[in-house]
Amino acid sequence: MEADLRRFYGVRYSDRWRFAPDGTRLLTVREVAVLIRDLPGDSRLVKHYNNGRTRWDDGTFLIADLIHAMTGKAHPARPKPPKGTDRRETPQRAKIRRQRIADRRRRQLERQAATAAT
Repeated sequence: MEADLRRFYGVRYSDRWRFAPDGTRLLTVREVAVLIRDLPGDSRLVKHYNNGRTRWDDGTFLIADLIHAMTGKAHPARPKPPKGTDRRETPQRAKIRRQRIADRRRRQLERQAATAAT
């Protein structure tokens, strides 16, 4: 992270513990978070959390979509969504969701009844 902040923004992470003459920090935690969030796809931090691969930018996705449109096949290097992110509603998921809603409503009614009894 320190190397990426220095390389892309010219910021020294050690400024987190230094103060300006007016007493304010030279680099705040919020500023670090904003800078890290906007790191380019070829930064070391992004590669570390992406299994050593660079993150695709918009242009790369567009090119992959063009290849898909021309060949009918998805680009082989197109990033796959993380496991467990399939949000399609299946009958089993719908049943579980309805059960959870009913359980929540039952618990809420029980709390209201207990509150009213006191």
